[in-house]
Amino acid sequence: MGTSTIGSPATVRTAAGQDRDPSQYDRPRTITRNGVEFTQWDCSRVIVDGPPEIMQILVSVQYNGISQPEGIKDTVSGTLDIRQFELPVDIRVNDHLREFNPVDGSVVIETVTVYNSVGKRTIQTSDQGRIASVGWPLSEWDCYEVQQMTPPERIIRAPDEIPYSYEANPY
Repeated sequence: MGTSTIGSPATVRTAAGQDRDPSQYDRPRTITRNGVEFTQWDCSRVIVDGPPEIMQILVSVQYNGISQPEGIKDTVSGTLDIRQFELPVDIRVNDHLREFNPVDGSVVIETVTVYNSVGKRTIQTSDQGRIASVGWPLSEWDCYEVQQMTPPERIIRAPDEIPYSYEANPY
């Protein structure tokens, strides 16, 4: 695996450390929307860069949990609300396994949305102040398969290594 320094050469792997040929997946992939660069590193990592007007990032995630009210194991969603960061910001959703507490496996990204102001937002009520948003290629990159795998401890940053303030909102 490569270094965590942005822009350094690195062997691309999924968050779960799969040993597949990275050229099979067309990643990392950078998408630019309204001046914001979203580098889709893998199923569980994004690097966001752009104008200094970016004040908040809302990451929609999914993972294996217990659905309510059914009480059965199912894919559930949550959000990671990110504030107080420096651009570019490296977001790895599996750094937040403790907060999301999946029944098994890992956390994968569904969408990432950036805003020009800070506010109490949910995925359903998040239009005001939106600068840009991008969805993840979940099927194309086999993210549903990755979601079933437990990421190795060595790729998860300690809480004091996470470069932003956040609030995790599990399902």
